[in-house]
Amino acid sequence: MSMAYLICGASEESDLHILFQCPFAERMWETSGVDTFFWAHPFQSVRDCLELAVTDMAHSDAAFFVMFAAECWHARNKFVFQSKETNPTTLCRRARDVVRSFQETRDCLSSPTSPHPSISMPPPSGFLKLNFDGGKIRISGSGWGFVLRNCDGDILMAGYTNALNFANAEIEEARACLFGIQAVGEAGYDNLIIEGLQLIQKFRSSQPPDNFVGLLVQDIQAYAHRFSFLSWSYVKRGGNKVAHDMAHMQPFSLIRRFWVTDFPDSLSNLTSDDMYAHISSNII
Repeated sequence: MSMAYLICGASEESDLHILFQCPFAERMWETSGVDTFFWAHPFQSVRDCLELAVTDMAHSDAAFFVMFAAECWHARNKFVFQSKETNPTTLCRRARDVVRSFQETRDCLSSPTSPHPSISMPPPSGFLKLNFDGGKIRISGSGWGFVLRNCDGDILMAGYTNALNFANAEIEEARACLFGIQAVGEAGYDNLIIEGLQLIQKFRSSQPPDNFVGLLVQDIQAYAHRFSFLSWSYVKRGGNKVAHDMAHMQPFSLIRRFWVTDFPDSLSNLTSDDMYAHISSNII
């Protein structure tokens, strides 16, 4: 029995049905303010629908259309797998906020003073991307977090842990990187693009600094040789939000925690934001 039948009694569960034709989706679109011609027309495929929207709508309206379709898909999954209903008005507001936010991001990226990406982008096909971050927790504790994603932006693995003492931002960032790279390596993942903040340049260097950070960098570089392919990439803080959230996860615990399924809602939401940013930067 198809999932579409369980929801609305339909005999199929095509992408077109899920996004536009199912009564569940229709209820969402009716609140969106989008002309029914763009979503209720008897299209033959989702591609036909999107091509019409991109061709006939203003850029910002087309971006909202795509974002809202993605929100409908996400809302359906939450209903099917978590039995959670989403207010259509909330979806509409969220989609418009995303478009506005990443219009601003695009303007920032187009500035000559912003040579590095401010949004997180999926890696090329065949590669995985590891983001990491470290931070201060409570008065004097520290947190390290990482997230591993594939070329579709899907999370494959995430983890975090805490320590009792906070040294400084640079040391904790290096510790977070070592924590993440060891975890994904032990899990058997390969072909990594590692994305982080200020320390990335030190990881690339053949002469790490002569201090404690340098010792951590050497450990990381030594472990990196275990991978068939590994490269380092700098991203601005706006593109490292998921790892930052993991590093500051609560409650405080000295136990290492890892996820490969059933990821926390906050992690899934931020990952969705990253994908919306990537899509929006290519549309707006």
